[in-house]
Amino acid sequence: MPLQDSPPFSWSDTTGRPQGIYPAMAAALARITGLDIRVEVVPFARAASLVASGQGDATLLFATAFTEGRAREAAVAFYTQQVVLMRPGLKVPGRADLAPLALGRMNGGCRDLAEDTRVPWRFEELSSQEAGVKMLLAGRIDGFCSVNESLSYAILGVVGAAQLDGAQRVVLALRPVWLLLSPQMDERTETRLVQGLRQLQRSDEMHRIFRAQLGPHYLLNLPK
Repeated sequence: MPLQDSPPFSWSDTTGRPQGIYPAMAAALARITGLDIRVEVVPFARAASLVASGQGDATLLFATAFTEGRAREAAVAFYTQQVVLMRPGLKVPGRADLAPLALGRMNGGCRDLAEDTRVPWRFEELSSQEAGVKMLLAGRIDGFCSVNESLSYAILGVVGAAQLDGAQRVVLALRPVWLLLSPQMDERTETRLVQGLRQLQRSDEMHRIFRAQLGPHYLLNLPK
């Protein structure tokens, strides 16, 4: 199971041991299903390509143009919000009012805005989630585009980020995170994984896994 290198979802500690939400979910799935699941933390694009090519068996990931038709979308693991977090004191009526503002994003991301090429977006390319939070606090950008979990995790690690507690979050989209499977996976193993995920979603353990990284007030959005 190759997993994307992106805290709080997955990362490797100084000893090379996988940490984060997805490795904890993988460990829970292994226990529930009895499958031997080996986790490897890799760059986002590599996680997708390994599963699409059959070199990896499964991953937890957003579906992309690359994965569509190449990897099987077996089940939605959870939903995340793509948001723009505004700097303290700045509020906008809605999405359309973001157009003239300076917005931070990670590595060419914020697809939900960037794909609207009619708008001359003013994006600042940032190297980390923490950099985005610090630039918001310093007033160097007007908003920071990211997913809710990454933002929440970054805020926990930045001194003074409590100033953002009341900051506006403009919701751009609700996006599913999928259990993606190799097209070569056998039906029996797929069934065990999907049933294991459903069992995990019905338990309190899924909520505990997320709150361990994101704090006790995080609300997990699961499929109905």
